[in-house]
Amino acid sequence: MDYVPTCSLIVKTWQLRSAGIRMWEELFVYYDDTVFCHELRQAGFRMYFTPTIYLRHKISSSTGGVKSDFSRYFMTRNWLYWGLKRRNYAVLTFALALTSFHFVARNKVEIRGMRDALHMTCALPATVVE
Repeated sequence: MDYVPTCSLIVKTWQLRSAGIRMWEELFVYYDDTVFCHELRQAGFRMYFTPTIYLRHKISSSTGGVKSDFSRYFMTRNWLYWGLKRRNYAVLTFALALTSFHFVARNKVEIRGMRDALHMTCALPATVVE
């Protein structure tokens, strides 16, 4: 597997500590598991699907759903923040187009999320996750 939602991921903490892998607290919610799985793959960890385990998870139940201001803000902010940290030019190009769209559509939540992602990137030391 390339991606596992962290709500269903089982991993031993000593292995994470020895590899220097951590959850990005600054992401808080949304994209935190994407970044985490990316770092696991980069460190050589393998993730497996176990079909005999059954897990129930109410997606977005504590955040008000995918259309809530909370979810829209953090999805926008964290997507752009991770793209900027990785120097992903496709994300940067798409972000410019999205900024124009959100400005015209008056989507203040997304504009605020994009602005905050830029502020976060400038405020923290520049590290590239590869």
